Amino acid sequence: NVKENVRVLILMNEINNKLCLDHPSIFNNITLIYWQHWDNQTLVQNSLYHLKDVKWLDKSSCENTAHLLASMHLSIRTANENHTQKLPHINNHTFTKFVEKFVTIFNEKSLNVYENHCDVQRLLEQIQYQHETASKLEKELQHEKTVLEERLKSTERMLVQIGQDMVMAEQQIRAHKCQTRRTVQLKRLLPEYELTQEKNLYKCLAIATDARKINNNNNN
Repeated sequence: NVKENVRVLILMNEINNKLCLDHPSIFNNITLIYWQHWDNQTLVQNSLYHLKDVKWLDKSSCENTAHLLASMHLSIRTANENHTQKLPHINNHTFTKFVEKFVTIFNEKSLNVYENHCDVQRLLEQIQYQHETASKLEKELQHEKTVLEERLKSTERMLVQIGQDMVMAEQQIRAHKCQTRRTVQLKRLLPEYELTQEKNLYKCLAIATDARKINNNNNN
């Protein structure tokens, strides 16, 4: 029948007389199982069981985290017992759920941190690549600048040489023009020189003839 086949699990931190008197039909038909609170070692072992598959933690970190979770649970339980701060449902089951929730959140946050780390690493690699590219371009630019400076110096030397050659050419042109003018002038004066030479030659011949006559007269 339904009564024999239906099982209902109720977790309660404590059962007092008032609760039993208020709900007698329930408590007269249920089986009560009392579990004591786990001690620190059991809490740690339970935490380690749930933390064993967390790949983000090494063995030492798992143990430290397990002790931390156990200490947190014991502190809250002690506060409840001393009535300094009353929190409901502080038992072994809620501790297990707390550890499971911690593992879930820790995995999610760790995954987010890992993804952010990968993003930052990719960004750093991109920055490094851009830095190397910029350094390479800077070296190439410096090389091109050096080559340009050398070419500029070579061009300046060529311009100086061209200037000197132009000065020498101008001097030669002036000398050639001067020589040409003298040649033209001499060509223009050549007929006068030839006429004067002929006149001088005629005079010389006349003088020689007269001298010969005088010499012959003296001999006679």
